[in-house]
Amino acid sequence: MTGVKEVGANPTASAPPMSASEAAAAGRAARKSVELEAGQVMVAQAARQASEAKENLERERAEQENEYEREDQNEKRDTSELSKQSKWFGIDGKLLENGDIKWVLEMEQELLEALLKWMPSGNGDVAKQPAALSRLYLALLEAILTHTMGEEQAAQIARLDEILAQKLTLLMDTDLKDLMDLLKETGQTETLQNVKSSIYKQTTGTSISARAADQFYAK
Repeated sequence: MTGVKEVGANPTASAPPMSASEAAAAGRAARKSVELEAGQVMVAQAARQASEAKENLERERAEQENEYEREDQNEKRDTSELSKQSKWFGIDGKLLENGDIKWVLEMEQELLEALLKWMPSGNGDVAKQPAALSRLYLALLEAILTHTMGEEQAAQIARLDEILAQKLTLLMDTDLKDLMDLLKETGQTETLQNVKSSIYKQTTGTSISARAADQFYAK
């Protein structure tokens, strides 16, 4: 008689299938997980976009402020220049049409006063002193050439040269007195004229002859 073999539990048998409610719950959990990840990505993108938008706004605001500042500076400069000329010039830069106003050195009041007040230092440093005198002279000369013509220009240049001659003579009498006296006493007329011509050139940037130098300092 064949014996009956006892059948035990199969360790490899499949797990029992989930119920419908369990499957639905698992599906909901999976969808929630996907939605959460998608939401995190969207939040990160939104934060990045907001940061970029803020940076662009701040950059545009800074550029706008710089533009306003440049416009304000240009307006102040234009206003200052117009105010400076408005005493004797119209808005278009031409002389006023009434014919009574003529440009004169006094219209550059600050420069003219500085030139008239200029005095040699008396320390014997002749090489450096003509520099300050030169800046004033050349600035006034440029103003004359810009605002005048013909006889009026010649008249204002003559006035300016007369002031310069006085200042250069004062410079020589103060800082070069001993040298000038020595040259006169020893009869070195040519050297004396060369010194005068050299100082004139240092101040005006223009060379003149010995004869022209004598005529200039005689003003």
